[in-house]
Amino acid sequence: MTEDGLYNPKMGTNKLAEYSAMFGLDSVSGIELTESPPSLPGNTTTGYPNPVTAAMGQEFNSYTPTQIARFLATLANGGTLYELTLIDRIYNSDGSVYEINEPTVTQVNDFDEETIELVHQGMIDVTSGSRGTARRFYANFPILVAGKTGSAQENKSRASHAVFGSFAPANDPEIAIAVVIPFSYTANFSSGYIVGTLTVIFMGHIMTFIKNIHPIIIWENSQMKEILTQIKTFSDLSIHCFVFMYNMT
Repeated sequence: MTEDGLYNPKMGTNKLAEYSAMFGLDSVSGIELTESPPSLPGNTTTGYPNPVTAAMGQEFNSYTPTQIARFLATLANGGTLYELTLIDRIYNSDGSVYEINEPTVTQVNDFDEETIELVHQGMIDVTSGSRGTARRFYANFPILVAGKTGSAQENKSRASHAVFGSFAPANDPEIAIAVVIPFSYTANFSSGYIVGTLTVIFMGHIMTFIKNIHPIIIWENSQMKEILTQIKTFSDLSIHCFVFMYNMT
């Protein structure tokens, strides 16, 4: 609302863009590869951005899995935004360390702790709650995971993109994962079904590496075969995954 009490949609999308920037969604992530720039809420050619639909992900919101993972990591650690990198350290030919790539902090946001905790709990309910959209995939997972299923529309003539974002352990985050499967959201296989299952696989392997544990995840062979069969039905299907790993304290 303006000072005169009038509704101004541009003010709403500007506020969304302001908060998006706090999570790094206004810039490339910093990885040492070519990266598509993000598109913020309200970046529309119509000149009439709708903050309501923009808040739900419409109005030309567009982000890479890398940028989504960076957002998730910032949310997981309570507000510290890092520059991402693919390089941990560089070695000399004799095996000695030439350079250690230390994490670079872009900004530290002063978010309300209670608000962050509420968002975390909502994401935990997605994987562990009685009505969670991803509860079936994490029923036997030995680590508490916070996650969010989702779909992103790009073309009305094709299926939506299936998306799943998560971080774990939910009560002491160490990794954030974003998985996107383009044009794979269908009536029979939602983002939670395919992407959620793949995220569990990735999460299990990564946490085994970090914690030296061996997650016991039981799937019937028929279920895994069904998932793989469904994935293969998309001739141009590709799986995009980015894992963010820092000491997120």
